[in-house]
Amino acid sequence: RQPAKAKEMAQRAVEIGQRLKDDRLCAEASFALGMAQAQTLHVRETLESWQNAVAHARRADDLWLQGQPLTRLPHILTSLGRLDEAEAIAHEAGELIGTTQDWGNYSLTLSTLVCLAVARGDFATAERRTHETMLMVSRSRYPWGGSRALFAQACARALCGAWAEAEDILDLLVEPGRV
Repeated sequence: RQPAKAKEMAQRAVEIGQRLKDDRLCAEASFALGMAQAQTLHVRETLESWQNAVAHARRADDLWLQGQPLTRLPHILTSLGRLDEAEAIAHEAGELIGTTQDWGNYSLTLSTLVCLAVARGDFATAERRTHETMLMVSRSRYPWGGSRALFAQACARALCGAWAEAEDILDLLVEPGRV
């Protein structure tokens, strides 16, 4: 909750990792730096930090460390309007999750696929992906993918003029224990 301090400390950790040629440290520090940058809406910087995190995690041959930034990259790419790239990386992240079984982070990837489907007007896919996201949320108890997917699904229903159904989705967001 101190993004300026978080950025400073993460940048120092990246520099230490580079000096030591420690890819695991660089991966974790780059991911942390990206998280701090995301909190302050520095989207391009976040993208660069998470791409660096993935590159270092791959060099370290650590699937778990690859998963954290890889599952979040599609959302950042979507924010930048790079929808095709976001979708490709989301599918890559999904394949990786099949190995690590990190269902909480997978819910983030799936929620981005919901957003992409809504942006493209493919509301049937958005509905299916929302259901998949919520399964991962219930499995992991990690809420962030669920909230993002449900907001996108509410938007899809509103775009179709299904106002009551959009409100039903929003009700899920405030239902205790649901998300």
